[in-house]
Amino acid sequence: MANDALEPEYRFKSYNVSGLGTITPLLVAETTLCGLYILHFADGEAYVGGSVNVAARFSAHARMWSDIEAIDFAPWPVEDLDFAERHLVTLLEQTTELRNKQWVYLAGDDDDEFVPVEQARSIVLPWDRGSRTTVDTGTAGEQRHRYWELHRHNDYPALRAAIALYINETIPDPANTQRYLWNISALPTRSRGGRRLMTLRCGALETLFVSESELDDGSLYTTIRMNVDIPKGMSDEDLTIESDLFHALPGTYRNQRVWSWVFGLYDLIEEDINVDSVTGGYDFFDLAYGLNIRMMRRGISRYARNHNQDLANDVLTEAYRQQMDFSGET
Repeated sequence: MANDALEPEYRFKSYNVSGLGTITPLLVAETTLCGLYILHFADGEAYVGGSVNVAARFSAHARMWSDIEAIDFAPWPVEDLDFAERHLVTLLEQTTELRNKQWVYLAGDDDDEFVPVEQARSIVLPWDRGSRTTVDTGTAGEQRHRYWELHRHNDYPALRAAIALYINETIPDPANTQRYLWNISALPTRSRGGRRLMTLRCGALETLFVSESELDDGSLYTTIRMNVDIPKGMSDEDLTIESDLFHALPGTYRNQRVWSWVFGLYDLIEEDINVDSVTGGYDFFDLAYGLNIRMMRRGISRYARNHNQDLANDVLTEAYRQQMDFSGET
């Protein structure tokens, strides 16, 4: 459709891309991927670009920015691309805050150097070591701060090991399906029945989450809840299990019929828990995988923007270490 805010020669089609990592399926009907594009962000800002392959360029932008909501695309001949892009920037910057930012190279001198980074943020490089910004005083995003805070938790090493095992056993190709088909968040704001430490979703469903509760004596107790498929042929009575080390209940969660299991964190990683003896002959991880793959195959998760990349990187590194240790490689 035409974009009325632009000069008549620019005719764009607009696509909603919130939470997407690729736009290739959206542009399948286009005769070319060479053209101009405008990214629209959640805060009202925009970014103007031009590329011989806009789909590939968008994927690069999506890895940098998690708040892209829409893209306007206009096919454009490659020989005129640079001029048209510059002209479009000139038009839009009169009415819209653009994230386009030119790098400025400063000659070496005695002044502290400021390097522009993204929008409205700078890094200072002082000559005086005592004036330097440290990791705790510098600017960092909310997601990174949440990961740092979670990492300081006394239970984090055990928690990371448990989540890594779960990912290895129940999520296909986890390094390449993260964010858009499964995602993980640190210290999410939503919390009932205690402090939520971590949430892992497959598709739109919370399939695992970790909570911390205060006991009567004032001590803290960390639990892991896993939602898995309900085995065929088992009644609700069969599915209701109480044990010193875990308990399980059938129920409906987010409009999905699931079998919910709750374990104490250290019971799960230190005790020899044989849950397969009460799952009707089904392997527990098969049940977890069955639910996860069904939810992932429903498409891109609307919670992709909540994905904590620092936490995911750390957990996936632990998952790789576990796999290598298991296979006997070093």
